[in-house]
Amino acid sequence: MTRSFRIRRLIANASLLGLVAFSLTGCAGLLHKSVLQQGNIVNDQMVANLKPGMTPEQVLYVMGEPVLRNPFNPNRWDYVYTFEAAGKITQRRIISLFFEDGVLKYTLGHFAPLADDVQAQDAPESEES
Repeated sequence: MTRSFRIRRLIANASLLGLVAFSLTGCAGLLHKSVLQQGNIVNDQMVANLKPGMTPEQVLYVMGEPVLRNPFNPNRWDYVYTFEAAGKITQRRIISLFFEDGVLKYTLGHFAPLADDVQAQDAPESEES
């Protein structure tokens, strides 16, 4: 074998080795897990604005369109919100609204404050002198 052939072969092997090493480094990193919010964002103020006797139009104005409308019970609207980070659901809010005779009768649900709501509640109130 000639000297130039050996050099070309060495360069080709080194290039191939570099390409393989570079390709494999993409597999070594941490997997990206995105933050995912789904459903209706429901806060304390929205729930506080709900009053028995409200029409469906008034409820839509306050809460927005529900995620789920039960096809078997049109008098029940479900608002569901989930927050998922790193592949785990960290927050979940579920509130169901029940209508009777065309007006809001009552609400049921699991409603825990979100991080923003907790920060707002924990913030010290300004004292007036």
